[in-house]
Amino acid sequence: MTVVDPVSPVTPVVLPPQAPSQACLICGQELQVVINGPECAPWQCLNFAVHRNSWWQAELDQRSEYDVRTRSFRHTAAVALRGAVTYEIAAAAARGTSARPDQLARLSAAQLAALADAPGVEAEFAAQARSLIATVP
Repeated sequence: MTVVDPVSPVTPVVLPPQAPSQACLICGQELQVVINGPECAPWQCLNFAVHRNSWWQAELDQRSEYDVRTRSFRHTAAVALRGAVTYEIAAAAARGTSARPDQLARLSAAQLAALADAPGVEAEFAAQARSLIATVP
């Protein structure tokens, strides 16, 4: 049995919200964050022995419409995805990077520092990345 000293306050550790783990639509392997230009998809599968794919968040959100056999989305989903991907590219262009705000908590301190100092990254987004550097173990 553990006894806690009633005089010492317990300070809870608050971690920044982390993007949910994303799985590759083809092989199921966990996807990695891509820090690149705005025209690049923000998720990448590193299972290069099987395939080489990057994914837009809109595609991952429509995973039920993906056919692994043909490696394509059903026609109705594909049409809707064009607009969603265009929107993602525009949002990434405004940020200056393919990395998304919900992905920041998945990055290492070195990746956050590189993102914060990268040319063309929106000042507010860079400040968010900088503020998380101290919270990464």
